[in-house]
Amino acid sequence: AGDAITYQYLALLDYSKILEARGDVFAAAYYAGIAADLKDHFETEWYSEDDRMYRRGFDADGNSKTDWGRESTFLMPYSQISDLGPKTEKYLDFITENIYTFGINIEATTYLSEVFYLHGRKATGWHFLKGLMASMNSYPEVSYLIINNTIRGLMGVRPDAPDNKFYTLSKLSPEVPWIQAEHIPIGDNDLTIRHDGTMKSTVTNNSGAAITWEAQFYGEYETITIEGVPATVNTKSEWGKIISYVTTSINVGQTIVIEAADPVNTGHVFLSDIDWITNNNTANTRKDFNTVGNLLFMDGNKSYEKGLGVLSN
Repeated sequence: AGDAITYQYLALLDYSKILEARGDVFAAAYYAGIAADLKDHFETEWYSEDDRMYRRGFDADGNSKTDWGRESTFLMPYSQISDLGPKTEKYLDFITENIYTFGINIEATTYLSEVFYLHGRKATGWHFLKGLMASMNSYPEVSYLIINNTIRGLMGVRPDAPDNKFYTLSKLSPEVPWIQAEHIPIGDNDLTIRHDGTMKSTVTNNSGAAITWEAQFYGEYETITIEGVPATVNTKSEWGKIISYVTTSINVGQTIVIEAADPVNTGHVFLSDIDWITNNNTANTRKDFNTVGNLLFMDGNKSYEKGLGVLSN
């Protein structure tokens, strides 16, 4: 099943990192190699050229399945075992469509926003996180995954306590213009982290010691300022998406604001990323969601991450 090979791949990678941390470089490389072989095997044997779809598993006779399989389907993009390109993007569309067509139980729902946030799908991630919050469900995983999907997903906070460092990557959608979380513990530090939109982040180092912050932003930017002063902008790819980032140190008691500006022209601009000049019907127009706050759907059950939801007069 797809979720089994996913967790096997992740376990091999994590065990390799544990061995590396212990200083066993040879064994770490050995298990990293097994993980790489498994990823190659997945890309060649777990993708159906006929169906143009990843397979979610094989039966006892070796027949593959590309239909909807709930966890065995949607947990595969939870790792980076798939291509992080067009195949995975199409597969994420397939997942969203089938969840709306067939429904899904509350335990499985707890994973969804994390999956979509990892792949930079901000609107879909928030849609499932908002639904999880609204459920008020007492199932044990719900409360824990709400916290995880808010801090790690929506706010993109990633700790690296051994290296005295942390990362942020705002994944706010137009439904959530700002977010702030206080008393986030990273190592010996206590931090307050705030995002205003997707291009401005603020961190206060409440206690501990000086700590390094890597502030990340989706896309390419000509300018990123630290406390209003332009800094050297670096770029890299994470989960198949280009991000721009800068790094700075924050002393105890210090508050630092980092803001991105001047996006590099990619040849297009999404209308939902532009501020309204005038709008006389704000109750019936939304960005990246329909007018009642759900995902944008057209052509049956095909969902769209970007667009304008409009209810005409």
